[in-house]
Amino acid sequence: MIKMKNVLKAAATGSFTLLLAACYGIAYTMQTKTGRVTILDPTETPIPDIELTLIKNQDSVVASMTTDEQGQADWEMDIFSSYQLKIEDADGPENGGPYATEIITIENDTATDYSKIITLEE
Repeated sequence: MIKMKNVLKAAATGSFTLLLAACYGIAYTMQTKTGRVTILDPTETPIPDIELTLIKNQDSVVASMTTDEQGQADWEMDIFSSYQLKIEDADGPENGGPYATEIITIENDTATDYSKIITLEE
């Protein structure tokens, strides 16, 4: 009877959850975070249709995407991994370009979501 009370007490205080995480690991969703960029022109107007390539550890392409009408793109990435984001203007003068290709480094040194506003130069 006393053992059952101790088990219930441990479950109620959260110790049981910690024990399960220690035994079975952390869920994958807790190991990822969201990345978001907003691409703007020099007048701070969003640029749609900018091609973005997410590269993990400098050698592995893990995602390709295009900015939406608000100049934004979102993706999921592993926490504590390093990434590079290649930003290319594929449509040239159609949306005010051509803009120079840029590569930015994303240092994932925390588990918080990543968000950055990038202004492209012509």
